[in-house]
Amino acid sequence: MSDRSPSHPEQSASWRRWQMGELQDESRRSEAERAAKPAEDPARQERFRRQAELKALREKTLREARDEGFKAGFEEGRAQGQAQAWKKAATKPRRS
Repeated sequence: MSDRSPSHPEQSASWRRWQMGELQDESRRSEAERAAKPAEDPARQERFRRQAELKALREKTLREARDEGFKAGFEEGRAQGQAQAWKKAATKPRRS
């Protein structure tokens, strides 16, 4: 066992498997499985693309609505602040 082996049990198990060559066999097997896998169904790809477009549109709409809400809240807060400032100025005794 080398001094470079990891201390965590899950890492050490993977380290031992890598040293024994088991992980290399798994990667070769997964490459073979990927090569044997048939091509994606065009209808499925289209559904996935459409779902991604709808999700992006939904997120954009939500972001715009949130930004508009922030803007409206800011404007409302500013108007309230100005009203309070005017009220305070109107009730403040004037120096002569």
